[in-house]
Amino acid sequence: MPGGAARNYLSSSLSVLLHLRFDHNNSNNIQAEIMVCAGAEPGSNSRKMKVELLPVADTCGRLVVTEESPEWEMERMPFRRVMGDMVVLPTGDVLIMNGAGKGTAGWCMGRELVLRPVLYRKASREFEVMNQTKIPRLYHSTAHLFSNRRVVVRGSNQNIRFDGVLGGDNVSYKDGR
Repeated sequence: MPGGAARNYLSSSLSVLLHLRFDHNNSNNIQAEIMVCAGAEPGSNSRKMKVELLPVADTCGRLVVTEESPEWEMERMPFRRVMGDMVVLPTGDVLIMNGAGKGTAGWCMGRELVLRPVLYRKASREFEVMNQTKIPRLYHSTAHLFSNRRVVVRGSNQNIRFDGVLGGDNVSYKDGR
């Protein structure tokens, strides 16, 4: 994937399978597209051991994996983000939330909390910044879409050794909410 960021664990990118598209005239013609966002610079994990937390990626890539010769289409998010969550909404848009602007996956390895969710409008390929959340969520958070179209977000850093994450906005917490 272009952009130079590592997208796998510990670099904790975000990924979703977008809505499948079917050709009703040809049942063998199915289009499957994935979206991968964020990630960290290669080597970020070893550098975090030296207490050097690097900025993370602000890029998203979309790839139609069912094409004969697929190519990444890259876009930039309004915020850098790692250890976040993505949910595909019934509209086909994607909700991107939670995470940090620096660091990698692991206990206390995130800084500059990203408390502003972003709605990616698939049709226009635009990012819309949403209202700020109140509870920071990083490592081991999860988001789930319910049938009533509500998104529930839970978890983050449930570990007895976790002593808090200081964000760029000076928000800190200890109880893992």
